[in-house]
Amino acid sequence: MNRQVHRGVPQSLCEGHFTLVFKYLDCTMLSGQAHALLAAVIGKAVGDPEGKVKTMKTLTTNLMIAAVALAVAAGTASAQTMKADVPFAFQTGRTAMPAGTYKVSMDASKGIVSLQSGDGAANVLLLPTSRIGEGKEGDAKLVFSCVAGSCSLSQAWSGEPGINYAFASPKAGHKNAVLLEIRMHQ
Repeated sequence: MNRQVHRGVPQSLCEGHFTLVFKYLDCTMLSGQAHALLAAVIGKAVGDPEGKVKTMKTLTTNLMIAAVALAVAAGTASAQTMKADVPFAFQTGRTAMPAGTYKVSMDASKGIVSLQSGDGAANVLLLPTSRIGEGKEGDAKLVFSCVAGSCSLSQAWSGEPGINYAFASPKAGHKNAVLLEIRMHQ
């Protein structure tokens, strides 16, 4: 080995059991850059005597698992799903919805409310016009504005403080409008 060209390359890399592992590697051709690559590849044997590479990999893996768990928990916490039994047909914006049981999801982070009928035939995503009142803990409900037997969804209350929405409802401002509340449940 030419020591002028291969400064810092230990003689032991070209002898003993390393030649078995890297039998096709020509130790006389190692440069400083290749030596660094080789040391990283063989890990604890030469380049990592304290075992820091394994520790960093373990730490990185644990942090990634924790980040995924937090993301799943945050997604679950921000989207609340309840059920509502609506005994009458109603309007949500321009969409007519039949009477029935609905899954109601409120995503607080995005400000979106979705309604899905029990049979999956009727689905709608609603963008509220505003957030309303604090509400009472556990008071989850849908509020409909009804005039002459025709109802439209005007509010959704999650039962959590601050996650309550109002929707554009043509019947809400009518002088003969009646508000009907439908309680939601798990």
